[in-house]
Order: sequence, then C-alpha cells, then structure tokens
Amino acid sequence: MANVPISAFTVPANTVGIGATGYSLTGSASASFMDLAGTWNTSGTPTAIKLNITDTASNAASLLMDLQVGGASRFSVTKAGVGTFASFVFGSNFLAATAGGRFYARSNTGGFSIGASDDVLLSRRAAANFQLGAADAAAPVAQTLSVQSVVAGTTNTAGTNFTFTGSQGTGTGAGGSLIFQVAPAGSSGSAQNALATALEILPNRNLIIGGTNLFFGGVTNGAYLSSIAGTQLDFFAGNTASGRFQGGYLYLRNGLAINGGSPGIGADVVLERDAANTLALRNGTNGQEQRTYGTFTDASNYRRVAAGMSTAGVGFIRPEGAGTGASGNVIHISGLPTSNPGPGILWNNAGTPAIGT
Repeated sequence: MANVPISAFTVPANTVGIGATGYSLTGSASASFMDLAGTWNTSGTPTAIKLNITDTASNAASLLMDLQVGGASRFSVTKAGVGTFASFVFGSNFLAATAGGRFYARSNTGGFSIGASDDVLLSRRAAANFQLGAADAAAPVAQTLSVQSVVAGTTNTAGTNFTFTGSQGTGTGAGGSLIFQVAPAGSSGSAQNALATALEILPNRNLIIGGTNLFFGGVTNGAYLSSIAGTQLDFFAGNTASGRFQGGYLYLRNGLAINGGSPGIGADVVLERDAANTLALRNGTNGQEQRTYGTFTDASNYRRVAAGMSTAGVGFIRPEGAGTGASGNVIHISGLPTSNPGPGILWNNAGTPAIGT
C-alpha cells in the first residue's frame, strides 16, 4: 500500500485515536513499523512530533509514552515527566538525565531509573554544590561513597586507591585545599546548625584539625604539632617551639612540650627508655626531680612530694609545701620488712625504723 497522507481528524471519545495491527516481519525483512521523513526549511520553530494531553483528571500512574517488548516495558515516561529505562545506555562522553535535578539508581532495578522511591541520589544542593542523597528531610538517610573493591573469592588481592585531588594552580599560585566540614550542635531551635571546618589539608601539605589545633609540615600561630622532614614531631605554643618527640625520646621544656631545636638543645626534662621495662628521667649531667602533687592552687599554694637525684650524688624523697599547704606535710613509709633484711636496707624494728646490718 502506498503512503497515504493523513489530514486532521476528530477522534470519538473513549476510542483509540490511531490504531494499527498486523505488522509482522519474517525471513530477512527489516521494514520499519513507522517511518517518518520530512524537510525543515523555515525560520519558524517546528516540532516534529507533538503530543499535548489536557490532564483534567487521571490516575497518577498514567503514562505519556510506554515502549514495550513482549509486553514488558523498556522505556516509559509518566505524566509528571519521569522517565524509566529498563537498561540505560551512556553516551560516548556524557550522561544526561533530569528529574527534578537528580540522578537516581536503585538496587532492585535492572539498570538506570528515575523515581521517588530510589535510595541513591545525586542532586544539586546549591550553586556549584553536588549532593549525595535526596533533598533535606526530617529523617535524612545516611549515605556512603565507595570505590570499587576486589570481588569476593579472589585470593590475596590488594584493593585499589581512592584519590581525592584539590584544584591545581600554576606557577607560584598554590593549589586548592581539601576541606572536610561538620555541623556541631548549636543552641536549641529548628534552624540548621552551621558548618565548621574539622579537617583541612593545605596545598603545602599541612594538616589542620579543628581550625588551629594540629599542623604538619609548617609553622603558624596557635597550639599545634609540626612534622619536620618526617623524623620528629614538634609541639608549639604560638610560634614558640616547646617540645619534641624524636628517636624514642620525649623532650620537655616549659611544661608539657617538646623542644623545637635539635634533640636535647634547650630541653631540660627528658624521658627515655633506659632498658627493658625501665623509664629514665635524665638530661646529661643535670640533676633531675619528679614531683607528685596532693593539692595545687598555684605556684605559691601546694602540697607535694619530691623525689630526685642531685648532681652531687644525693638522692632524696621529701614532702614539700607552700602557702596554704606549707605545714603538716609528712612522709609515711609502710610495708617495711619486720626482720633485719641486710646491710643498708630500711626495716621496721618493732615500730622503730632501722637500717639493716
């Protein structure tokens, strides 16, 4: 049958507008069921295929289009403009899908789909802001971002890297930082809590945790740690080097800190491993002292016991006090042997301290 032009016509209510049956291909036939061709040579804006439905009242599941194979849907478009693919084909260099600005993937479908019941969503949160998950809700769904793993059943195979990169600069222009933010709890209310930077990796490879608390690879104001050449860990208060951990040694200066110079230079309190199960407090030829406090209000009001060794070879254990703790400080020694233990050993001779012979 030759091509027959179809002019405008009116479809009676509750009947099929255009219906055709009997299309069947056998052997090597390849004729199209519908073959449309035409020419546009106009300054207007034509629409090749147009369907305009006036939706006065219809079922929410009504479809504008449904392409099927063997009665099974392969591609459909709802009246809301949501498209569902049985299997989705990517373009050579791109993927374009729009449904309220979101890309959806669901575990119970055979391929790509777009719909409100999906549980993994990529959406636009704001300008230049990509969000994993649906729009904000009263009960948000936790999301996980993963990288491909080694399939189970593969023996002794290492996983792969997951690389994050900051923006690259050129010449003397530094690259961008990697910034991780969280939202600390605020005051009572219904407004979203403000985001705050919890971890920042700077382009000079410094690491900042909590704003100004921890740095690696550089010096800045605030209390922080700095790793120098990967051989030591330095503690700073402001720009003042106050301590170091290096080579198994803990160097202390001006309180709990680690000296910023070479090991031992400027450090006056050093904790060291003398031998197995033996912790040493020593610093060259300088006498050392350890203090354990009972009370401490300030440097002028305290009770403590001091134990140490002088450079002259005098070892001591003594109670000390100042201000409100200046009086009443004593040393109590218990658990002494009650028989003579031998030369030079303190023992309890019927309630009287004695030196063993």
